[in-house]
Amino acid sequence: MYQETIPWIQGTPLGIKIREIEFVPPHMHEDIIEIIFCLKGSVKFSYEYEQFTLHEGEFISVDKDAHYLYAGKDDICVSFYIDLTWFVKRFPFITSLLFVCECTQDSTTSKRACHDHLKGILIALLFFIGNSDKNSENFQRVIISSAEKIVGLFIDCFDIIF
Repeated sequence: MYQETIPWIQGTPLGIKIREIEFVPPHMHEDIIEIIFCLKGSVKFSYEYEQFTLHEGEFISVDKDAHYLYAGKDDICVSFYIDLTWFVKRFPFITSLLFVCECTQDSTTSKRACHDHLKGILIALLFFIGNSDKNSENFQRVIISSAEKIVGLFIDCFDIIF
């Protein structure tokens, strides 16, 4: 099976990858949440028996499920990866949870305020990473704080049980 390379931000639980999508083969992540955010065009996301089309500004999360992506050549998305093992001391059960976060036109779940909150954090995080000195003291602290906010939202709003 395809093994995705994740570019982790050193000293943080966050990895980020911006890429044109043609085809990303089926793969899985263990103890990681991946949030796929479409920046340009549209990207097809498929896992198990469901398929979604992500349009600009839409996003979806995936945790333990095998999934793949495909689209045209000029479609761009960003994947945010969060290492859940980083949070085990605070949330001992976190690697056992399953999360569902879909903010797409195709989604059967309705959009809520927590979707907008998450989208705001993701956009701010992308802007911060692109416009900050990676060597500054503040850089890692902001990345870690943002990842903590995202994990808190997932636990409070996107647990599959709810």
